[in-house]
Amino acid sequence: MGYRKNFAGIIVMSLFMIALAFGIYFSLFWNRKVEGEARQIEMQIPVDFRNMDYRIEKATREKLQWKKVLAFKGWIFNHNSGSSDRMLYIVFYSKNDTLIFEVDRANIPRKDVTGFFRQTAGADKHGFEVIVPLSKISEKDYRLGFVIEDESGRYFLVIPQALTDIENAAMLRPETVPSEFLSHNVPAVTKNPTRELRFNIDSISISNGYLSLNGWGCLQGMKSGSAKFFILMKYDDTTLTFTGEQMVRKDVTAYFRQSGLNLDSSGFHARISVAGLEKGRYQLGLYLLQGNESGTGYSGKFADINK
Repeated sequence: MGYRKNFAGIIVMSLFMIALAFGIYFSLFWNRKVEGEARQIEMQIPVDFRNMDYRIEKATREKLQWKKVLAFKGWIFNHNSGSSDRMLYIVFYSKNDTLIFEVDRANIPRKDVTGFFRQTAGADKHGFEVIVPLSKISEKDYRLGFVIEDESGRYFLVIPQALTDIENAAMLRPETVPSEFLSHNVPAVTKNPTRELRFNIDSISISNGYLSLNGWGCLQGMKSGSAKFFILMKYDDTTLTFTGEQMVRKDVTAYFRQSGLNLDSSGFHARISVAGLEKGRYQLGLYLLQGNESGTGYSGKFADINK
């Protein structure tokens, strides 16, 4: 009787070990990278913006071997760059998420681009190709951006296109923003500030009739949380106030790690229609309201409205 129990125990243990081995094998198999797959990284989004040109020629959902991926192809360059190789990163960002992937093939020769823009001969490495695993993508819609790191520094570009319907087809569309994602002009909401505001407007772009702003802001000595962001646009004696959308910015927490504060929710994004703005040069600022605390400030950055 004891022999039978021991034998049954051996059988059960053997089956368990076989199942465990198969589980480990399939886990390693499905998680291994396909050729050209991008590596996800953590980095501080640059605060500088440079004059860049780009084109995404391909943005599709595909299946490579056993893995579902998003495949991108195109070109991008910094007008002030030289002929040396650069590092390139593609950024996916939404209200709840910011994902950054290193582009492995970031220096593909594109003499057609060099010729079209009449650049210096030899500065041809503008092309890129990147494959992003769908397993890393948690939401169905993302805005896109690029970070270029070259001999002159690291720079961020937000593009006026959105990646939509990722679950089914993944389509890159000109960013026609639903009304709920547009910034709205509201009456002045600023109160006397209770704390110092630390903030930066990382990128400013005007395209397809919209002024797009991205950045971060936090109140001195406070962790980020549920907050309201308002964009201030000052022109002559007039100040306009627009609503902003709160975004996840884990890189800000990493940058200020010595503070010990969680600043993951410190990001903001704004999409302002220029149709109702007068022509002129607007100084940009931020008002942040978090509970009963608030802070306000103006940057040294401007938006030129020349519609």
